[in-house]
Amino acid sequence: MGGSKSKSTIEALSQQISNIAESTVQNCVVNTSQDQLINVANTGWKWSSTIDVSQQTEVTSQCFSDVNKQIQLQNDIMNAIAQSSSADGVALLSAFGASDAEANANLRSIIQTNVTMSNIQSNYNNIRQSQRVNYSNSGIVVFDTVNVTQGAKVFAAATLQQVDTAGIFNKISSLIDQSSTATTSNPLDFIAKAIGAIGNVLMTPIMLFVIFIIFIIVMGVGIFMYAGSGSSKKPTQTGAAD
Repeated sequence: MGGSKSKSTIEALSQQISNIAESTVQNCVVNTSQDQLINVANTGWKWSSTIDVSQQTEVTSQCFSDVNKQIQLQNDIMNAIAQSSSADGVALLSAFGASDAEANANLRSIIQTNVTMSNIQSNYNNIRQSQRVNYSNSGIVVFDTVNVTQGAKVFAAATLQQVDTAGIFNKISSLIDQSSTATTSNPLDFIAKAIGAIGNVLMTPIMLFVIFIIFIIVMGVGIFMYAGSGSSKKPTQTGAAD
């Protein structure tokens, strides 16, 4: 789900959470096996060989039961969301409440309830068995099935799946899509703006002309009134006495 803006935001956030998950378990990943397949063919003229080395790692069961690891993972995910925003400057935290306090409380509750080591371990085991993972939000970084042999990568995919199941990514997508729709201008707005610009250009000389005409009229009336008042004050000449 989600438009292009929300998809790019979710992609960036999911990559960040993936890195957080891998970092959380990096010190409790162990090597479990190493297989080598070597095929050599003699062409009669030269030797050619194909070597495929596969190193498999696992996240230890102790890591999944480590309460401190769970708290660290949950806090890091919450901080990543709280400190992130979309390309348009929309704070992702606002998807979870009207105020910062409400949003933080709601987000903390969602993560602490859903993003637990127990749930992640269940996802982890399923991904190991099926060698695939499905997400409801199309913006989440694609999980590479080649990395199914790498425990930390599988743990990251399992964590993303749990964050997705909790509805966190979809809430953020909805917020960004709604904000984008609210700020999208009418496609015909440019016509109105163009007409307004033309009107402003035309109004300038028109207004100057009108002001000039008014000035001429006022000056003409003033001169006429001044001339009239001057003639009315001229003294009347009388004839000389005999």
